[in-house]
Amino acid sequence: MRDTLKSKEYFDAYINRELQTIEFFSSSLENNDQPDNIERIERLQRGITGALVKIIHARYSRGDKVSDIKPQMDEVIRRSLTSSQPHENYNETLYMLAYIILFNEPRDLLGEFRSLFFKNPDKKIPAVDGLLDFLTTGEKNDEGLIWKKQFDRLWQVVLSDSPEEQNKRLTDFMKRWYGSKKGNFWYNEHKKSSLDDMDFATYKGYWCWEAGAVAKLLNIPDENLKDHPNYPYDLVHFKDDKGETK
Repeated sequence: MRDTLKSKEYFDAYINRELQTIEFFSSSLENNDQPDNIERIERLQRGITGALVKIIHARYSRGDKVSDIKPQMDEVIRRSLTSSQPHENYNETLYMLAYIILFNEPRDLLGEFRSLFFKNPDKKIPAVDGLLDFLTTGEKNDEGLIWKKQFDRLWQVVLSDSPEEQNKRLTDFMKRWYGSKKGNFWYNEHKKSSLDDMDFATYKGYWCWEAGAVAKLLNIPDENLKDHPNYPYDLVHFKDDKGETK
């Protein structure tokens, strides 16, 4: 399913801009006159990874085949695992777990990313989070959530016992999802971004990766969400890198 808020030409231009960003950062690394400045090198490497993630989002919004996008996601996973920086951002960790599940990356990577969230011993993060633990192990526990207000409705999908109840709660979660993000910096990005001013365009699509990952793990019947503008339906049903599922 392609994003309908922007044209293919918009996403083409957005992707081309991010490719130029990668080229700039890569050139800076190749011609690095500060080889001992580890912080600068890490910053440039993170810039490349960030641009790759933006490209993946935009390609998915453009309607590219998942199997064509997957090699770039493979690179993002590899680069993120080799980063020396702690993964202290909850949403960043959540998305990485979702990417691994949705793109059918090796499941043993889930535990590696989950442990990276606690890499910095000075960061006071609760040791247990039901949603992160479920995405990592596939097992349900009711140990609570770090961000209960934001993710409790999705957590109730996980805790539901029947496929029918799971679908009902997932549908309700997706119905409310975009509206619940009103305070986020990216809310209504599509209205601020245009093909006429790509230098400042930030919109790359609105996708609830975490809902897709939960649905994929639980094998929730989700045909009713196939055309939902924020639900990554074809990623939920993506099987491998040899072709698309129908």
